[in-house]
Formats: sequence, structure tokens, C-alpha cells
Amino acid sequence: MKASLDLQKTIIHGLQGLPDSSLREIAEYIFFIRQKALSPDRFHQQLEEMMVAQGLLTLEMSEAAHLEEEFNGYQSLYPKE
Repeated sequence: MKASLDLQKTIIHGLQGLPDSSLREIAEYIFFIRQKALSPDRFHQQLEEMMVAQGLLTLEMSEAAHLEEEFNGYQSLYPKE
């Protein structure tokens, strides 16, 4: 218990004087760690959903780039008459 309190004091001391942007980043990280520690099943489910969403976004971007490449110069090759 004493080690836990010492760590908490060290963390609080380390926060002093940091800019708001850093404090916000630390708060987000704390939220992430709490979710992972206190709700591991939900954490892993959300992580899986995020990974799938990121994969779909990457696929969409890849498909869009492919289409742009396919139609590059289309108007000059096939002008309207």
C-alpha cells in the first residue's frame, strides 16, 4: 500500500507545471490504462472494433488511390465530342 501511495505522489508531483496539452495527453493515457485494467473484455472488444475500422479506412483509401490512378489522364485520352 505504501508503494502505491509513493507512486501516486510521484505521479502527481510530475504533473506540476506541465502545459495543458500535456495534461490532456496524460489524462487520455490514464483513461486508456484504467479501461484496460478494469474492463479488459470491453477494452479488447473496443480495440478489435478500432482495428477493423482502421483496416476498412485503409482499404477505402487504397481503392480511391487505385481509381484515381486508373482514370489518370482519362479526359485527354477520351475527350468529349
